[in-house]
Amino acid sequence: MRGAGGESAQPELDRLASLVEALLVRYAALRDENTAFSAELEARADRITSLEGELQRMREARSDVAVRIDELIVQIDQLEGRLVAQAEIP
Repeated sequence: MRGAGGESAQPELDRLASLVEALLVRYAALRDENTAFSAELEARADRITSLEGELQRMREARSDVAVRIDELIVQIDQLEGRLVAQAEIP
């Protein structure tokens, strides 16, 4: 049986205190890891947003270039038509 002073409960309390301390240390490590992951996730989200903006600008530029190329092809066809017409004039 236990003594009046609770002497036999002391090892259990020490063990419990040790387990609580270990849990607190693990919690702190997991909290720090979570903070690092959150920061990395935020950085990646910012990078994705930046890349999506760049991709949109490139698509717009490609579209502008395609329009300009089509205009140049029309001009070339017109010039070619004029040259053929001039060559046919005696």
